[in-house]
Amino acid sequence: MKESVSGTISRIGNNSKSFQMQETEDKWFGAFNMSQLQDAKVGDKVEFFYESRTKDGRTFHNISGNIKKVATAESTGSSSVTPTSALLPPPLSRERLILRQNALTNAVNAMALVMKEGGSFSKEECLAMAKDFERYTSGDGDDDNDEGTPNEEVVALKAAQ
Repeated sequence: MKESVSGTISRIGNNSKSFQMQETEDKWFGAFNMSQLQDAKVGDKVEFFYESRTKDGRTFHNISGNIKKVATAESTGSSSVTPTSALLPPPLSRERLILRQNALTNAVNAMALVMKEGGSFSKEECLAMAKDFERYTSGDGDDDNDEGTPNEEVVALKAAQ
């Protein structure tokens, strides 16, 4: 059954085809095609029809037809709405996320070995180990020397210059 809703867009999803409204923060409304959104942005007042469908225990609120912009963010003077991206740190690259995921997995595996030998699990120690693994695998720490002694290869390269 189609329902009608109107309100001000407060957040746009990462896929740019879904959004939340100030009036219904618990619902995400999704479009099948970006053109249905009519270039609506955060702060725009919109109205549209949608149908709710439940699949695998999740409810989807699918936009029917195109939304209608009642007022744009500039004309509503809605400066109190802050885009979510302004509140979040910049996203990590896919490669960096993979490095971080692998580092955490291996740190957990290392902690499992420590626990197998009678040690205890420490979340802080596990995260510190994961950060060390990430730093090493990403090459972020290549200029640093953890032992406090000069790296022989670095010394040889500097001497050659």
